[in-house]
Amino acid sequence: MRVNQRSQFVGACVWSCAIFNPFAPVRLPRELWAVLNVGAAALFGIVAYRHRG
Repeated sequence: MRVNQRSQFVGACVWSCAIFNPFAPVRLPRELWAVLNVGAAALFGIVAYRHRG
């Protein structure tokens, strides 16, 4: 993985952590949460696939 791809990937993980954090709840409509949940599941699936051993 190139450095630019890695930094974008890390940025996506950081934003995912920021959205789903328990300390400062984010109030969004249910429909938007559904989209974010699917996106987060895809992101974590990619992380698991790339870091499988």
